[in-house]
Amino acid sequence: MKKGFTLIELVVVIVILAILAVVALPRFMNLKPESERSVVLATAAAYEQAIDFAHTSWQIHSGPNQPLNDLPGYVGDVLDLNANGYPLGIDKNNPMGQAEQIGQGDIGCVSLWLTLLTDAPSVSLPQDDPNFDADYHAYRHNESGDNSPMSRCSYVYRAGGDRADRDSADRDSADLVIVYNSETGEVTVP
Repeated sequence: MKKGFTLIELVVVIVILAILAVVALPRFMNLKPESERSVVLATAAAYEQAIDFAHTSWQIHSGPNQPLNDLPGYVGDVLDLNANGYPLGIDKNNPMGQAEQIGQGDIGCVSLWLTLLTDAPSVSLPQDDPNFDADYHAYRHNESGDNSPMSRCSYVYRAGGDRADRDSADRDSADLVIVYNSETGEVTVP
């Protein structure tokens, strides 16, 4: 008596494998966007935790409604905070001329990112990264688009393949973006 599989048994196994592939493959193909969102959410959580820690340190070292230059005992004593106790950047001068505006120019959001996050994903201004080598592009802006202080930072996730040529006005159209509001300390991923 011969031992082995019959042709019908082999065909049944192949059909079962094909059905499994048709059902399972789309699910596995869909994991990349979910994993990228998880990366952005984890980065946003780390950023928010650093903001919260700086705010708590400000409460210890400063009076209410007082901006503070060079927060003592935190990231090399270089972090500057607004009157609400939320980080604005580094090297804002003492006393601060614009104590509600992030950084000195557009690079302010990049400086905040690199100062607050340990082992931070790479970040750059869009004009400094034409080949999309950075993980994130940083945009400094205000809420309403008028002449109010530039109190927001948006970090658009680029490492996931977003190669759209964005300017500051359409940064929010990105699929994955971290937004920091220095007026409230809120960090969101819309």
